[in-house]
Amino acid sequence: MTPNSSLKLSPARLALVVLLILVVAALRVLPHPPNFSPVSALALFGGAYFARPLLKSFWGRLLLALGLPLVSLFLSDLVLGFHGQMTSVYASFVLVSLLGFLTLEKRTPLRIGASAVSGSLIFYAITNLTVWAEGELYARTFSGLMASYVAGLPFLENSLVGDLFFSTVIFAAWGWLESRAVASAAIVSVAPLKEVR
Repeated sequence: MTPNSSLKLSPARLALVVLLILVVAALRVLPHPPNFSPVSALALFGGAYFARPLLKSFWGRLLLALGLPLVSLFLSDLVLGFHGQMTSVYASFVLVSLLGFLTLEKRTPLRIGASAVSGSLIFYAITNLTVWAEGELYARTFSGLMASYVAGLPFLENSLVGDLFFSTVIFAAWGWLESRAVASAAIVSVAPLKEVR
């Protein structure tokens, strides 16, 4: 086994990624507190995971990183229904994926936590700005903008808790699975098969 063979996008890993997308979509559809969702954690994970040399093409890795949360969002929106905030919501998660792609190639608990908090703030800033800019709920003034951000604070709290929780779960579970896969591969490559006579 070569040092980088554990980093390849094997069929088993691809199946786990597809399963992760489906689980996140399902969790978004099931009842949950507002903004307590694993989508941002999936966006960070996709960015971090595909920043690694799984594919030779930088653009291919970037498209896969961005695709994880967008596919999950789209699948869940097929059930939940499409809405006027879709552009800002999807754009927010694209930025969160880019954040993971750029900052989480080397993952530590502190970096993952800081990126999860940053992702929550990105989502909060963009979606509340969009609600204000529509002009239906808030006056298009500075005080209207501030009112939009103040009204969004309870949602930000749920986002922070959810993003930290789901980022911990996804990154820890994936790390555990990868360590098991590497250990299994090392055992297979080190232990020669005995001839049976």
